[in-house]
Amino acid sequence: FERTIMKDKQTFVNYMDALYDYICRNWLAYRPYETKAILFCGLVDMCAAMTDYFQQRLPDLRVAQYNAGDDYDTLLDNDLITSTVQKAGTAVDIPNLSRVYNSTSVDSPNQLVQVVGRLRQLKHLPEEQCEYHQFVCLDIPKQMMYKQNRKRLLTPRVLSIREIPLGRLI
Repeated sequence: FERTIMKDKQTFVNYMDALYDYICRNWLAYRPYETKAILFCGLVDMCAAMTDYFQQRLPDLRVAQYNAGDDYDTLLDNDLITSTVQKAGTAVDIPNLSRVYNSTSVDSPNQLVQVVGRLRQLKHLPEEQCEYHQFVCLDIPKQMMYKQNRKRLLTPRVLSIREIPLGRLI
């Protein structure tokens, strides 16, 4: 999916713009003090591109990617992190994480539960509601099937589910 998006320059820009606009509206516009967000991508190349894009658009925000070989301090020292589900989706504690944005279409129950499990109640902001957001392409049948599976799996485990439909990118 991401390889296809990255092949066409205008589609790629539209995709990055869509994620940027949503994250700005959902998190940055209301960002509680010192909270963090993570954007999961499928490819390391997409993580690098998203990191560069967000750094350019938000120069006052500390943005970094966390992938193989990167130091754990990357998760501690930055506001917005891009990573793959394989690297930061399991067995990694990210202090002050209030938002998880998943741009990958995942159908593995274990992986989904682990990714959602990155969110924990914030000790310094007990009233803050931590949120998981899943981007979905409505015109890709496989993503729609994964959406239904995800809903069945996560509904008993979370207060609400937010799935963000991506509009036409072309």
